[in-house]
Amino acid sequence: MNITYYWLAMPAAVMLLGGVLTFFWYPSKMTISLVQHLAASIILAALMIEVFPEMRRTNMAQSTLIISFVVGVIFMYGVKIIGGYLERGNEAQSAQQRFNYGLIITIFIDAALDGVTIGAGFAAGQKIGLALALGLSVEMLFLAMSLI
Repeated sequence: MNITYYWLAMPAAVMLLGGVLTFFWYPSKMTISLVQHLAASIILAALMIEVFPEMRRTNMAQSTLIISFVVGVIFMYGVKIIGGYLERGNEAQSAQQRFNYGLIITIFIDAALDGVTIGAGFAAGQKIGLALALGLSVEMLFLAMSLI
């Protein structure tokens, strides 16, 4: 089996570890925020170092990049709206009765997009895939810890 598959499974395993870890240690909101920003900077650094130079070499039209960015922002805003809509029905219920569908669906979409990002990174090269897998694993660890 190719070692790439292990790197693809790493964020899911780390998210599970984060859920278990919260039973023993719960970091402050500030610590969670700082580490999530660190993970985002790792991901952006990997993209800037590996992906963007390759895009410039292929002479991709700037309109393609702009349209992709706009579509991504609209999609993620739509996910936020749908998550908020699904959460509205739970406000009248107690904490034990409530099952937060909006949050679960939002996290599922985030995890699926992270998997696609890692897969695309490995398609572009082993180094970029590894950097994205590590950065997204840190994000998933503290996402799990912030949910519990």
